[in-house]
Amino acid sequence: MPGHRKYCVSELREEAVLLFRRCLRFEGDYEIVKWIVRCGHGATVAERRGREKNPVLCQRGIYRLLVEGCFPHTLGRMTRSRHNEAVALHRRLTETEWLLLRESGIPAAVAYERLLGWNGKHITIPVFSYDRKVLSFEHATWSDDDLLEVLPQKGRKVALYGLHLLRSAQSRVILTEGIADSLVLAGQSFAALSSTGNGRSFKEEWVPLLRGVREVFVCFKRSPESLKRAEEIVSLIPQATVVHLPEEVGEGGGIGDFFVRLGRPRLEFLRLLSLAGYA
Repeated sequence: MPGHRKYCVSELREEAVLLFRRCLRFEGDYEIVKWIVRCGHGATVAERRGREKNPVLCQRGIYRLLVEGCFPHTLGRMTRSRHNEAVALHRRLTETEWLLLRESGIPAAVAYERLLGWNGKHITIPVFSYDRKVLSFEHATWSDDDLLEVLPQKGRKVALYGLHLLRSAQSRVILTEGIADSLVLAGQSFAALSSTGNGRSFKEEWVPLLRGVREVFVCFKRSPESLKRAEEIVSLIPQATVVHLPEEVGEGGGIGDFFVRLGRPRLEFLRLLSLAGYA
């Protein structure tokens, strides 16, 4: 898209996906000055300069915005080979996978923004760097509870999933035990990070990345081992607090159980965050 400026882009919203699917018309001669898309409860703002007062985006235009990475300010210059692989796998998602993702607490907007894909056997999850280059892929399947479950991969270097979210100012970040739980929180309009692998790793070198975040919450699964590890991570981050999930999630239950299996609302999770410091 010629002549574009910087863009302020956060989480994608369901409306953008609907526009994409409706294949609305886009006049590429005009300049998009700002396109802010927020997931869930956010707002969508589109400002344009041109002869038309209310231009709309066509299938090709929106796909370039959402997937192909035409926002250099936010998406950065991705490693083309891995990025192309991520896009190709994303295009292989069938209606069945879209439905299963939604039922596991991951809405279509999050799947689009994170380029979740399908390799014919597993859900593929690209792991992005700080400047949103594709570093590697995680693979996931569905558990017996119909929740997304990331498969272990031996010999894989641990990375911080969701690191690219820190490029924009965040007042609150939630650390989760596993990528799947962070995706569920993303569907609830929370900025969530997780280490790859089992989700319990946290490197001290990551602490400076969170220095500008006012509130950091560590919400791991409900088990003694997870609680112990969460407290160890909190000891590394001055502004961090442990969030305790309710007993109803069960032993070993996590954020997916809270939102999907129990059907608890976003407001109730916000209440858990507000009470975290007094637990």
